[in-house]
Amino acid sequence: MINGNDDNDNDDESTGVSVYKRDKQMNEIQERLEENRKKMLRNRLELKKYTKTNTDYNPHVNEIVKKYDEYYHEFKTNVKMQIRALEEIMKHLNDVLKEHIQNYGDINIDNDAVSINKSQLRRDKIMIMKEIEKLKKLLL
Repeated sequence: MINGNDDNDNDDESTGVSVYKRDKQMNEIQERLEENRKKMLRNRLELKKYTKTNTDYNPHVNEIVKKYDEYYHEFKTNVKMQIRALEEIMKHLNDVLKEHIQNYGDINIDNDAVSINKSQLRRDKIMIMKEIEKLKKLLL
């Protein structure tokens, strides 16, 4: 029997499946980007070692090493900026949570005027802290 609900179920399923596929694809792309980044950093280190130990290398190798160094510096700068931005967001969330507790105590208030969900704030903070830790590991 076909009715509107069955069609909605199929739409929901296809939407869910498409979101899953998109998320899976994004994860795979992120993994490949990370692998490529690691490979580039390994190549950079190998070329630096090569230039220090071999005096008869092609002079263009120095230019390649310079490009790797520029990429690596830019990468580290971007990661540090991301960490600072996330730390600022954490500071803001802490301030919002502190203000909420000062104004309303340590109880949840279901009120349209007070649209703060403390448990969501805490989950967001945990997620941000995990992301900061992942970014800091990239700098090692």
